[in-house]
Amino acid sequence: MASPSRFFTQKVDPSLLATNQAVAFRDYGRPADVLRLVNRPIQNFGDDKILVRILAAPINPADINQIEGVYPAKPPFEPEIGAVAGNEGVAEIVAIGRNIQGQGNHQVGNLVLPLYRSFGTWQSYAAVGPNDIYSFAPRKKVPILGVASMAINPSTAYRMLNDFVSLMPGDYVIQSGATSAVGQAVIQLCKIWGYKTINIIRDRPDLDTTINHLKSLGADVILTAEQMGTADTRQYLKALGSPIKLGLDCTAGKVASEIARALGPGAPLVIYGGMSRKPLLFPVSLFIFKDIQVRGFWMNRWYQHCPHLERQTMWEDLMHYMEKGELQPPKFNTIPWVTSTPTSSSASSSSTSSLSGTDGEGLLKAIRTAINGPDGGAPGTPKKNILIMDSDYIN
Repeated sequence: MASPSRFFTQKVDPSLLATNQAVAFRDYGRPADVLRLVNRPIQNFGDDKILVRILAAPINPADINQIEGVYPAKPPFEPEIGAVAGNEGVAEIVAIGRNIQGQGNHQVGNLVLPLYRSFGTWQSYAAVGPNDIYSFAPRKKVPILGVASMAINPSTAYRMLNDFVSLMPGDYVIQSGATSAVGQAVIQLCKIWGYKTINIIRDRPDLDTTINHLKSLGADVILTAEQMGTADTRQYLKALGSPIKLGLDCTAGKVASEIARALGPGAPLVIYGGMSRKPLLFPVSLFIFKDIQVRGFWMNRWYQHCPHLERQTMWEDLMHYMEKGELQPPKFNTIPWVTSTPTSSSASSSSTSSLSGTDGEGLLKAIRTAINGPDGGAPGTPKKNILIMDSDYIN
């Protein structure tokens, strides 16, 4: 491998590049079966590259689906290690190639967000092109974990509230999945912009605690999925005094049908998930007599076609709200990026370890637990899981 000092104006410790580690998979399948910790030396950098150090990377449902092979966006596979997992995260610029010094807003010490999906954020370092990242100066009052998880969930909430109907202060928005990261972002953005929210959640043992948390974020009305469809709830929604202008659903099934019934004439229902895995069923009368519109939204598709300035404006808005304390990130279950150091004999080539091995066993076990829950079944915590590569920086 060529000496880093040949390419970069900043000195980089060659051992860091030689021992760069990543969580990757050679084949699609259950994460517990296919994820490996691999040594992935940084060899593709040069005069036209930027070296970034990953600071934190969330574990999103899309990441899991991508590992399983059921997600529409497919990651690039490398001959020796396969595909590096992770689509979202925040990194720090460590060094900049000579040919791109002074280009754009790229400076050593700046934070960066990936500009494309399947970036491979579950690793220590990455060498990227200047057009692969969005670079900005760190801001003291903007939480790093909020920035690390900003490009998918808060951005989804931002776009759905802006792109399907023109809302005015005082208008009502109804949503399912209000406890999700997207749902919590919807509540807070609506509060910032003066909209009112009707929030549907699952019944649960800690219902009062959940309700109090959502109200602290700015939720106006909170209903359980079991209450939706009852005569009392339908009457209550009709008596609000203002038609509901927008519906957002991530569950499908019966709840989506009830949201559609509650909408005002001509209002859109935006579907962005199907957690119940049940079909969408709507009576014909909703389309004939109320002209309900059913639309789909996928953040990846928006990023594929969005103008650069529009994306920048959205991210700057979200960071501004975080800086003011108006947009809080969800609660996180943090997973330290703790791996054993590869030996010098293995540092020059790709080496792997699985869940049954010793290298990185703790890290992979923690990722498996975060994905499957502590008992290997349904997720055991409502918190969002995030990998922390540099706890000193985060703290």
